[in-house]
Amino acid sequence: MFQNMQSLVNKQDCLEAFLEGHREEHYVALCISEKWLSQAKANLISFKNHHLAASFFRAKHNGGGVSILLRDDVDYVERKEISDMSVEYVIEVCAIELLKFDIILILLYWNGRETDTFYNQLKIILEHLQNKCTNKKIIIGGDFNVNVLIKSQQSSNLLNLMLEYNLKQYVREPTRVNKNSATCLDLIFTNFTKNFTTSVTELGFSDHKCVTINIEDLNQQRQKTTFWYQTKRVYNSKNIQTFKQELQKINWDAYISPHQNVNDNYNSLNRKLIDILDKTIPKRRITIKSVNSTIWLTRGIKISCRHKRLLRIHVTTSRNQILSQHYKSYEKTLKRIIIKSKKLQYIRKMNKASNKVKCMWQIINQNNNKKISSHKQNVQITINDKLTSDPKLVANAFNNLFVNAGRARSDAVPPPRGRPVLQPTENTMFLRPVELHEIYSLIRSLKSKTSYGIDELPSAAHFYHQSVLF
Repeated sequence: MFQNMQSLVNKQDCLEAFLEGHREEHYVALCISEKWLSQAKANLISFKNHHLAASFFRAKHNGGGVSILLRDDVDYVERKEISDMSVEYVIEVCAIELLKFDIILILLYWNGRETDTFYNQLKIILEHLQNKCTNKKIIIGGDFNVNVLIKSQQSSNLLNLMLEYNLKQYVREPTRVNKNSATCLDLIFTNFTKNFTTSVTELGFSDHKCVTINIEDLNQQRQKTTFWYQTKRVYNSKNIQTFKQELQKINWDAYISPHQNVNDNYNSLNRKLIDILDKTIPKRRITIKSVNSTIWLTRGIKISCRHKRLLRIHVTTSRNQILSQHYKSYEKTLKRIIIKSKKLQYIRKMNKASNKVKCMWQIINQNNNKKISSHKQNVQITINDKLTSDPKLVANAFNNLFVNAGRARSDAVPPPRGRPVLQPTENTMFLRPVELHEIYSLIRSLKSKTSYGIDELPSAAHFYHQSVLF
């Protein structure tokens, strides 16, 4: 999805409302040009299911800039060497590689000025792709400010240059329509030959339409819903009371014997407690609501955001001043409502949280784009004159290094002279007897949480049956 946004911060809420209303389309990448955002304010960009994967920020001029927002579950690496070929105010580029699909996605913005500099830098980028990115699928899209619907020297130069590197342009409709003209400025070049389609849609975010490339391979990897249901035990006062009553009926001597070792006693007791849990508090399949929904984004706000985009379309194609004033007033009112809705959501979340400080930092991180995730490459080391990145081999190599390092140093230390003060007891461990009040204090210190580990016994079970044991 390629969209000239003309201020991403001001339209972030409406874009999030659009994505929430079109979740079934699973947009993998949002390529935003003219984001009008400085690097110092990059953390203001935060979406629920997408994060900032690559960007170019202007340092000396206002406006411009490009960013790629990528879905959280997609494995990628930023192609920084391509982004570094940008020239501010002339050709602004950012790029990522989708590792699973061998696709290099490049977002480009050109304001139509300094033609010679633009073409020289574009050739450098294309040469790099040809030499360093062989056998890769390439997508170059964005706002080129070149109208390819009419034959001109400028459009011919661009199309012919791209064709030299086997990149063909596939957008055939106007992408910028106003009262006086209809031009195709937002383009998509690719070396794909099949299994993809392009489309142009009016979303009302700016005077540019949205250009989308739909790739079948990417559509097959739909975003996974975290959970639609989960299996859990439902703890309530009635279940807990039944659990305690069953515990009182147990003859503990049948499960704990002084003639067995500690492990056997523990396993016997653990199995019995789990049997009682399954009988009194059985696991149930609980259906939960979609975790991808955004709470502050109410049905009314979604409708208002859609209405705002429609108003923007009418304002762009009309000379009606009254309509223009109404749009500005509507935009301000909607912004105030969204801010108030978010504030109420955060207040409710803080009131429900048991750990207020932790909840506060979660809210801050959610709104500061702290979920950046990129591809992590395995450590490469030389083992027996062979370079390897196998995680198991690398881990074993480090383990052997640290284990043998201490042994080699200890072997070099001469043995002490004279008789030892104490006889060595290498295979013996001394423990003092455990008293009843210590066990009681330990159980009392447990939190009554229903989550459990590999033993399937939650700490809540110990917490609730302490009165039975003592």
